[in-house]
Amino acid sequence: MRRSIAFVTPFVFLRDDYIFSPHHELDQMLRVNYRKHFFRRPNVSLLTLASYLDDSYDIHYVDEQYAPIDFDKSYDIVAISIMTVNAFRGYEIADKFRAKGCHVIIGGIHATLAPAEAKEHADTVVAGEGEEAWKKFLADFETANPQPYYYGGSMNLDESLPPRYELLPND
Repeated sequence: MRRSIAFVTPFVFLRDDYIFSPHHELDQMLRVNYRKHFFRRPNVSLLTLASYLDDSYDIHYVDEQYAPIDFDKSYDIVAISIMTVNAFRGYEIADKFRAKGCHVIIGGIHATLAPAEAKEHADTVVAGEGEEAWKKFLADFETANPQPYYYGGSMNLDESLPPRYELLPND
């Protein structure tokens, strides 16, 4: 059975009235510094996880730095990678896709540091390195038994697959 998956990177820096964090002190610190640290780099972690998928998946790379998210689309799996600076936006995205019945999995440094918080917005949370946890999740998902948490240990990068850069937009 063909499955669809969206790898989503939330935008880090949005409009001036955007709340970066529900924690006032962190929000103020990020608001003061965000323009100095603007960057447009693809999420190599998600592109690497895409390398572990075979041809039975329709793969979509969605990065708000490049294009808006189409919330009218639906996917079997929505994988979101978050850092603290974009966690709040990541949770908004996760909540919208969960409301549509998509299985949402959240990982990234913020999910690793605050897995219980991330779990409030996701069906599954990955804490730690994603590669091994991702492979376990996919196997469990295929048997309709995804777990609420996966813990990735350390990863030998020599054994990691190369990122799927061809998924990036060309415009």
